[in-house]
Amino acid sequence: MRSVLFLSFVALNVFSCKKKSAVLTQNHDTPKTAFVLTNDTELTGNFRAGQNSIYIRVALEKALMLRAELSAAEGVDSKLEVFDSHLSSVVTIDDVGVSQKEEIYPIYLNTGEALIHIEAAAAKETAFRFFYRTFQPPAGIEKEPNQNLSSATAVEANHASGFYGPQFFYSSDMKDKVRERDCFRFPLNDSSVHQATLELTGVDGVKAHLELFDRDEKSFYEQSASKAGETIVVDAKKIPAGALFFACVSAEETEKNPSRDYYDLTLALKAVHAKSETEPNGKEAEANPVQGESMSGEISSFTDTDFFSWKNTKDYPVVLRTELKTTHPLYLALKQEKRTLNFVQTAHEGEIAENIRVHADETIYFSVQCGKKCAKKKFKPLSYTLAFQDQALSDAMEVEPNDTTKDADTLVDLTQKVGFLNPAGDIDWYRIESEESVLRKVSIQSKIGCRMRLEHFRNRKTVAIASGSANIDYRATLEKNDLLKISCAPLKKPPTDRSYVLTISEEKGK
Repeated sequence: MRSVLFLSFVALNVFSCKKKSAVLTQNHDTPKTAFVLTNDTELTGNFRAGQNSIYIRVALEKALMLRAELSAAEGVDSKLEVFDSHLSSVVTIDDVGVSQKEEIYPIYLNTGEALIHIEAAAAKETAFRFFYRTFQPPAGIEKEPNQNLSSATAVEANHASGFYGPQFFYSSDMKDKVRERDCFRFPLNDSSVHQATLELTGVDGVKAHLELFDRDEKSFYEQSASKAGETIVVDAKKIPAGALFFACVSAEETEKNPSRDYYDLTLALKAVHAKSETEPNGKEAEANPVQGESMSGEISSFTDTDFFSWKNTKDYPVVLRTELKTTHPLYLALKQEKRTLNFVQTAHEGEIAENIRVHADETIYFSVQCGKKCAKKKFKPLSYTLAFQDQALSDAMEVEPNDTTKDADTLVDLTQKVGFLNPAGDIDWYRIESEESVLRKVSIQSKIGCRMRLEHFRNRKTVAIASGSANIDYRATLEKNDLLKISCAPLKKPPTDRSYVLTISEEKGK
């Protein structure tokens, strides 16, 4: 159980730690004539035989929690009610019988003046004692009244705190008596279906109950603690689509004097995105938006084409890796703006598109359809999965598209880049950004297994050409805006690795 230093007083009878005292000697039976009682002050007086009405005024310079207690008085049946500065009822306490004390459990009150109304039916003149104390509210504390969904406390930052109040709640007309509960309203950022994990911490001596409601106030889940003090954990529960949902906390006291500690209700939330394609998606305008890390689909006919869109929701550029996983001969076509790249035979069990540059808020499109090996006459449905992985743009990686001089990737001096000649026939262009002419060694180390070709251009003219079966070492003076073109001779079989490392280093001793 966590520390509750600010609530240390509740472990003791409030009358045992009083600081000041006041005596009630006159009638204070209306809000206008309310007795002004300061914090940490014990009020004493006498109930006369019959009905008694006493109003107490509380002045709050800031929003605070308030807890109070009316002592037990023999032969007296008492009731407490708290009103806020607008004279609206906050809570009504009438939870015990004759000759029993009444307690105002910790409640949140806003800045201003509040009223506490004591009603008592006494068989004879009887002495009483009353006491209240204020303290700082915990983060995300509930706001009474919140018994119903219509008055549920709005939750911020997916965290709420509360205090278990009396066992029963009374309506303003005192006709209805139902179990007291605290309701919270959790706003959602969008109307997607969400998956939630909730944790309701335990309080000693209290057996908790948690119930969830959708935006239409329909209950869709509830759980009770198996014993007092037990934490309730709702693990990965699907929350229906909507702009909000509700959670209501109630409890059963299992001990005569349960802990007055507060509880925490914490929510961890993530959107549940569609994991499979939705037809129709046969053209770009109908593309299924990709919101998670993967999407599954099926090519249902020889002419079927499935379109997907991926949007960079971050406020900075990213590079995207897209992998088509399948045991069937499909191909993945990537479309960015008006350009189309077909990824064919880029991996043994599907296709892979590497290092695709996607600007902030930009959307790119993918399509999946039959490849050359699809059997038109004996076609069978073909299943696949698209997996997506993005990371922040870095100077250490080549980014696509860069297969034209217009889209050339930048290459700063004394640097290294990891690139891919993917798909087959891919060309990578790099533009030198050195501020002055420098003598450098340009090295290419390749795992592709083809004969690599490096071409050096300046002002649209070829400066030199270098080639090698795997590695290339080329020495030259590089100037700002020079272009390097990297390509690979065709292979009979697709390579297992299409990566290479491009390095620009100092040419020592030259």
